[in-house]
Amino acid sequence: MSNNHSGRIALAAANIARGVASGGIHGAAAGAIRSFLPEIIKTAVILAAAALFLPLLIFTAIPNIIFGYDSSVHEEIIEFTNKARAVDAAYRQIDAYNQEGLESIVAACRAAYTGGDGEGFDDIELSSVVDNTDLYWLIAITSVAYRQDLNVMDAGTIKNAVISKLTYSAQIIPYIIGEGDEAAESRVLQISISDLDPAKLMEKHNFTEEERNWARLLYNTLYRTSPQHEYDGYRVPGEALSDERFAAMLAEAEKYLGYPYVWGGSTPATSFDCSGYVCWIINRSGAGSVGRTTAQGLYNLCTPVSRAEAKPGDLVFFEKTYQTPDTVTHVGLYVGEGMMINAGNPIKYESIDSPYRAGHFYAFGRLPPYG
Repeated sequence: MSNNHSGRIALAAANIARGVASGGIHGAAAGAIRSFLPEIIKTAVILAAAALFLPLLIFTAIPNIIFGYDSSVHEEIIEFTNKARAVDAAYRQIDAYNQEGLESIVAACRAAYTGGDGEGFDDIELSSVVDNTDLYWLIAITSVAYRQDLNVMDAGTIKNAVISKLTYSAQIIPYIIGEGDEAAESRVLQISISDLDPAKLMEKHNFTEEERNWARLLYNTLYRTSPQHEYDGYRVPGEALSDERFAAMLAEAEKYLGYPYVWGGSTPATSFDCSGYVCWIINRSGAGSVGRTTAQGLYNLCTPVSRAEAKPGDLVFFEKTYQTPDTVTHVGLYVGEGMMINAGNPIKYESIDSPYRAGHFYAFGRLPPYG
């Protein structure tokens, strides 16, 4: 490597350190890229810029990829990379932060309806849908909200960001229990918790139009460079289609790729949630008749099979994706090779071995013979 090129690397490293200290990684990356423009071809610049928006590399690409963490001797660069890794680790705790947010909301509602001016209640019913959080939107919006400044971003910041996306409603519903002289009123506190959609979350952060556009750019780049994006054009191996029952299920399932996730949805007119989607596939393809049931209800209809025994057309079940008395909380259509068609947001092909899905995997199930 020439002395001149080494000098430019050192200058770029200094730009990053100054950028982190003054304006966050966005300014740091811009400074580094400006320093390198005479040295790298346009494609390399584009790749370096794109790498900035990967979930981990969104904060670390320039020092880690261009300079190499192990070869960095600049203490500020090393500190910068360590901070970025801590932020990445914090994002991986999203399930724990969601749970903490749920518990906080329930506690606040319980207090509001107990004693004092509260109306009082006899029982609590909680429904929550927070398992379809789009991590890339969360990263994009949080990054813009905090101007990608690692000096202020830490685990507490990420936790607050996760909790800030939660919205809820609560009401007392009176029920009459028993008959005649035995009749008594029971008051149930119903709490419903869900995620704000990206537009509402940006509105909550009072984003300007420029900030909204920057968040959209971050999101689009994150999504397009994510490993999950490679499944957009996924095709089920032809040999699996020799099973006529599965072929019919797949043909019906693929009609709705790209449809949004809608809690409680069970038809193309409303779009689907996970169980509504799988029930529709089974009923409309002629693969069975299961009515409209939940993920737990579908599991109860199936015979459990091992992963080694699982084949295309089986169902794959997950647990603890949201708070409910049911053990099974999510279901997808297994298509083989570790893949399923899943009513996420949107409906798409998805690996069952992603960190999130693997962490909530419960079982495979085989539908009973039909026809």
